[in-house]
Amino acid sequence: MARYGRVLQSRRQQPLRVIAPCYELAASGYYRVLLPLKVLLDRGAIEAVWKGMLPCKPGEKPERGSRLANLMAQLLNWANVYFLEREERENLIPILEKAKRLGKAIVMDIDDHVVAFPDIPQRQVSDFWKERVPYFLKILQQVDLLITTTDRLARSYKEYLGDGAETVSIPNFIDTRHPRWQVQPSEKTDGTITIGWMGGPTHIDDLELLREPLSIILNRYPKAVFKCVGLIPEWLDSLPSGQVVRSEGYSGLADYPKRFADFDIGLIPLTDNEFNRKGKSALKYLEYSMFGIASVVSKVPAYWGAVSRKRGFLTPNTTEDWIKSIETLITREALRKSLGNAAKDYVLKQRSIDGNAYRWAAAFEQARRIRRSRNQILVPALEGVAI
Repeated sequence: MARYGRVLQSRRQQPLRVIAPCYELAASGYYRVLLPLKVLLDRGAIEAVWKGMLPCKPGEKPERGSRLANLMAQLLNWANVYFLEREERENLIPILEKAKRLGKAIVMDIDDHVVAFPDIPQRQVSDFWKERVPYFLKILQQVDLLITTTDRLARSYKEYLGDGAETVSIPNFIDTRHPRWQVQPSEKTDGTITIGWMGGPTHIDDLELLREPLSIILNRYPKAVFKCVGLIPEWLDSLPSGQVVRSEGYSGLADYPKRFADFDIGLIPLTDNEFNRKGKSALKYLEYSMFGIASVVSKVPAYWGAVSRKRGFLTPNTTEDWIKSIETLITREALRKSLGNAAKDYVLKQRSIDGNAYRWAAAFEQARRIRRSRNQILVPALEGVAI
């Protein structure tokens, strides 16, 4: 089994045994699955198999008696909990149904409101998720406990769960001691102020909110520079060329924090739509804050709890308000540094994974109780069914 995943022994007598087939080392998989499991493993609270534990490739089904099918059978017998992250593969359903018959708790984590995925110019991204939503909803029916990042998102998904299933919200946390957050950007000696944004293609409409404000700001302040990390929109070409820095694409978790560590001001625009209103969390703000970056954030529910007046600016989505907030931080250096330092202190004290990984262990135990309760109802219907 060691060839297919990492198994660590726990110091507890009867640890939780968790299968976590997190096969994409992207931000959501890292923050929502791998990070909490690693902390729980290090503390001896669980045993786990994760990373690369693919039941099968998309469109394939493991043949009965095959090596892959036998491996999955062994893992299901071994585990207490099957922990998924935003799954939409229909061929996973037979495995989940078998897990339920074996009394294994099924937990899924989701950090987006994919049912309300917006139309965006990158049609391949938008169309992919819209095509996968029916399969995602079928898998939700198999879940005992759905973990979300916010209470708003939990309420949004409640109607899609099966009878007896429950939701719990666990916000995002940061591994504040990881070396990636200890990067020290080069000291600026020319008076340049870096205004920055980072994000992927699903945020193209959000980024559009900055087009006019940035044009005005950069023309007004020659020492200001806009650094764009990830998605690079075409309209950047209309900004003063000497005041734009492009850092295109996603280079993986190990590398990307240092690409925005030099921001003086971090921008987080979000359009006011259902996808952002119910599905977004404050993760980007937490990441900016780890470098002491002062943030200007759209005044939307995702950031109400994290961003206070002493830790950043919540701004309405008007050109005038974005200009006013950015301009204030450009001209008031002491305020900019104060907000950034307060934001970093907030993350270190309240949003570190070290003091919060127990939330996932508690969720796994909750899911096991739910599964036992649901199986009491299910047992009569399973008589004569081969497991």
